[in-house]
Amino acid sequence: MRKVGLILVVLVWVSCARAAPLGFGVLGDSLGDEYQFAPAPRNGAQNYVELLATQRGLNFGAFSTVSRPEPRNQGYEFNFANAGDNAASGVTGPDLFALGEVQGLTPYVASGQVGEVFLTIGGNDFRAIATGGNSATILPALLSSTAAAVQALQSANPNVKVVIANVVDITKVPGAQFTLIQNPALAPLFAALDTATDQYNAQLKAAFAANPNVAIADINAVLDKLLADKSVGGQPIDTLNPGVGPGNLFVDLLHPGTIGQGMIANAFVDASNARFGTSLAGFSDSELLALAAAPPPSVPLPAAAWAGMLCAPLAVWARRRCATSRIPN
Repeated sequence: MRKVGLILVVLVWVSCARAAPLGFGVLGDSLGDEYQFAPAPRNGAQNYVELLATQRGLNFGAFSTVSRPEPRNQGYEFNFANAGDNAASGVTGPDLFALGEVQGLTPYVASGQVGEVFLTIGGNDFRAIATGGNSATILPALLSSTAAAVQALQSANPNVKVVIANVVDITKVPGAQFTLIQNPALAPLFAALDTATDQYNAQLKAAFAANPNVAIADINAVLDKLLADKSVGGQPIDTLNPGVGPGNLFVDLLHPGTIGQGMIANAFVDASNARFGTSLAGFSDSELLALAAAPPPSVPLPAAAWAGMLCAPLAVWARRRCATSRIPN
């Protein structure tokens, strides 16, 4: 009986070791950069990385409140998304390499510590077009930079999975909408940007359709639905005026709050599950409303702790089983 108990302990230890959470890396712009280190009011909300880490236990690496060198800075070790403090127009496609994001993450991919990567990029590229930039050069550079990032990751490890968020229509964020209210003559430009966004997203989808290790998260459709419904879980939500809490979609003039970021998390989860057969868990409307109403945690639960919490009951049971096996019949 003692041998049986020992075998149970070993099996539990092995199963817990194998259950160590897959490492998730992050690349891109301010949508992926942890909100808690951003200026107010954004630090009153949580972004998709923080939500998936604290509420679902996804392993984004060791967490640090001590700032690392650019582009990583504070937060999770595998999260190289950057708010663009040193980029005049925010992080754009070419900045994935110019800021060193891809170069920073690829060693983790090569070592097998990161097996799946989430990427948000493109909003600032379209903002550049809205302020007079040349779409004929900006959009090809965005697509080629995105493709180059995927190629670099998959060259480091051909088994790495990448989920790319498509681009939301930036004319629908509060900052743009208030500008349109003040200057209705911009309506044709906004319509052109809306069309260009749809065209680019179609090109993005087509560019990676044949790659089985790349999925597209349709966050543009998520935004469109929220703007159309103007409610979440039966609760009305203000889609124009920013605010912190469950009653507002945006936390400032550009960035979605906790509810919007939770929907982005769901888009990543759904795309990963559908394309790669993963079993990641998303968020219900009621859960997101509760999370948006609560103060964001200042220090998240380390990812490794989730594995310990899951395995601890099994380990305790196995130890008890060993103990009882010593009792003579």
